[in-house]
Amino acid sequence: MNPGNQKFEITDIAHPEYPFLHRIRALRDIGTDVKAGDLGGFVEGEHNLSHEDDAWICDDAIAANGAFVTDGTLMRDQAVICGEARAYKAVLSGYARVEDHARVDGGRIEDCARLSGHGMAAAIAPSKYPILSGECTVHGIVSGNVLVTSQAVVLGDETIVNEALDRLVVTERGRGIERSPDRDRLVPSAEYFGYDPPKQGRGRERKEAQR
Repeated sequence: MNPGNQKFEITDIAHPEYPFLHRIRALRDIGTDVKAGDLGGFVEGEHNLSHEDDAWICDDAIAANGAFVTDGTLMRDQAVICGEARAYKAVLSGYARVEDHARVDGGRIEDCARLSGHGMAAAIAPSKYPILSGECTVHGIVSGNVLVTSQAVVLGDETIVNEALDRLVVTERGRGIERSPDRDRLVPSAEYFGYDPPKQGRGRERKEAQR
């Protein structure tokens, strides 16, 4: 890699508990919040964090082993990614942990949630992304507008997908729907579709006028 393209360097500041990890320092401005010279979180090596985008590790967050953080992902607080896990377009915060061969793509992992094994949390649209929170543990696949929280467990052979606008909430007690009050409000077609759709019957009227 061209040294001029590097966005961070690894400092001599070792982690107090894991001395094989060292803090990073930004070599240039990254996004809107990270300025050149700012200290970040901890990595084991340059292979843990992409130089090619705005992904960043801050506070006391950790990326270790063969884990890779990229594509605008933000890690903060005490979050950890390790093993051979991958994080794309994600936010990891609190004491969240993404480990083993897990992958998060467009989701949020927060609190004390764990994404483990070959688990995956993936968005299906910018507004339809999974959130893992509380003390949940996910080994399976969670995709779309889903909140897994509290002490819920998603096993390795389970797949939970929700493409609806209403959020599916999964806890250790069961599943429910979190519906926004705005969903019960009717809006004009121009707002719903983003444009004025042709009214039904206009096409038939034109055809009759041409006869």
